[in-house]
Amino acid sequence: MSDSGWQPAVDNLQSQINSLNSQVSVLSGQEGSQAAQLVSLTSEVNALQTEVSTIQQQVAQDNLLADLSGVSVSNAFDTPALLSLNGNSVLQMPTSPSIDGKPFRITIFARVSHNGSNSPNFYGTLKLGNSLQSLTLGTASYIAASSSQTGTFNGLFFSAIDFVWDSVSQKLFVLERNEFSQRTSLGFVSGLGTPAGVEQDGFDVASQSALQFVFSAQWNNVSNPTTITLSQFKLSLI
Repeated sequence: MSDSGWQPAVDNLQSQINSLNSQVSVLSGQEGSQAAQLVSLTSEVNALQTEVSTIQQQVAQDNLLADLSGVSVSNAFDTPALLSLNGNSVLQMPTSPSIDGKPFRITIFARVSHNGSNSPNFYGTLKLGNSLQSLTLGTASYIAASSSQTGTFNGLFFSAIDFVWDSVSQKLFVLERNEFSQRTSLGFVSGLGTPAGVEQDGFDVASQSALQFVFSAQWNNVSNPTTITLSQFKLSLI
């Protein structure tokens, strides 16, 4: 969403602020005006100004809502592990501004590497929630080129998934997916997908604060150093 896309909302809030300030000015000039009414109006003005500042800040940050770029994990052999950055694994939707009915995007760009044998494979999973037990939204995988493959693998994948959350139905819906996957002589990294039949029905999410995302990784048939880093893992309005 461009700066101009926010302008009508900002203009509406500014109009309310101007109207309230006019009322404050009138009351302040009257003898015996009720102090409680002045306090109430001033509080409303401050709340609206805070909302305007929040909107302007999001615009200045290219509509960024949350950013956990740099999360990584190494050597998650045979058992999934959450990627983390400074001990934090959860990409958390903020409670302000409201994103009810407003499309937003989760963007992922990953670098994967391992050195394995005996047909190694990799699974990277985007989950809706804050734990390994959370609902799977999609899984990226590395498939070996042959059952006897050995050697060092370095791969990339990118995914941008557009969602909308509806407070009435308390559902999260997938709107669109765009992906990039890298093929190499050693194998193929597939991009994230979404479980068949789930997109239309939506995912149950009771509140905006419950919009949380984590990413997990797992390698099989690998005993050498492995790593995955999400150089981009963020939420933004679109």
